[in-house]
Formats: sequence, C-alpha cells, structure tokens
Amino acid sequence: MMRFQNQVIWITGASSGIGEALAYALAAEGAKLVLSARRHEMLEKVRLACTEPDRHLVLPLDMTDIGTFGPSMQYVLDRLGRIDMLINNAGVSQRSLVRETSLAVDRALMETDFFGPVALVKTVLPYMLSRRQGRIVAVSSIAGLIATPMRSTYAAAKSALKSFHDALRAEVHDSGVGVTVIYPGFIRTP
Repeated sequence: MMRFQNQVIWITGASSGIGEALAYALAAEGAKLVLSARRHEMLEKVRLACTEPDRHLVLPLDMTDIGTFGPSMQYVLDRLGRIDMLINNAGVSQRSLVRETSLAVDRALMETDFFGPVALVKTVLPYMLSRRQGRIVAVSSIAGLIATPMRSTYAAAKSALKSFHDALRAEVHDSGVGVTVIYPGFIRTP
C-alpha cells in the first residue's frame, strides 16, 4: 500500500537536492505534488521525471516574495482541491567566516531560509486548521542543532526554523495539524 496515495503535497525547493529527491520518492508513493522553486525549467524537468507526471503541478515560487504566497496557495486549491502537506525545503547555504560575511548576506539568507518558510506556513496554516487536518514539514539541518565554523547564519536560520516549528507544534497539538522538523546531515545531492 502506498502511504501517500492521492495526498496533495507541496514541496518548496523542489528543483534540486533534497526537494527533488523527495519529489521522486513521494510521486512513487502515489502523491499529487506541487513542485515549487524559482527555476521553472528545472521544476518541469523534475515533474517529467516523476511517476505519473501529469498528476503534478509546477508552481514557480521565490521564498523572498511573500506577496505571492496567498495567490499561489489559492492556485493550488483551485487546481488540486486541497493541500494535505507542506514541505518547506527551499533554502540557500553559506560557507564563510563571520568576520568576512556582510550583514546583507546574513539578511538575505535569513529571508530565504527562515522568514520565507515562516510566511508560507502562516499562509497555509489557517487553511489546514479550518480543515482540522494537514501536516507542516520543515527541512532544517543538523547545523540547526550543532553549529559549525563557516556556517554561522545558515546554522542560525536552521536553528530558528527548529524553534519556530517546535512552538507551532505545541500550539496546534490538538487541532489535527501535525508539525515535523527534519534534520538532514551530509547529503548526496546538490
């Protein structure tokens, strides 16, 4: 039996890396996917490589353009009827010393890796709460638990994701909405 049969799962950062791998695995489990990232052409390649590509929707999304989140969610609902799971996976990395990293770089990374996912959760959460079902998944990192040199802001953003979602989990514990945080370590994807 396929665990995700006919579930509508929205994956951000689906054009490569963990998001792309999740797309293939969840499509093989029978899910209907919404594939989001900034690069439309890469999303289309992922969609076509998924099991039953015609079941999946490509929805370009920039995690720093939060004004598009409401219309994007409505587009998903209009096309697929519901959202069962949101997997906030989009993000950028960083490898630089604190003393050599500009505040502008720190802010940009936090916008993509923390504030964008938070804004998307705040967009989708009322819908899930009204249905009394759904799951919100945040892809953090082991760096969100154990910071390492040259990853200061990345670690801070991933740690902030952990704390935000831990608080959210406590707030919605009896609502029918589940909250999961995933902490990948080293991976074999770009």
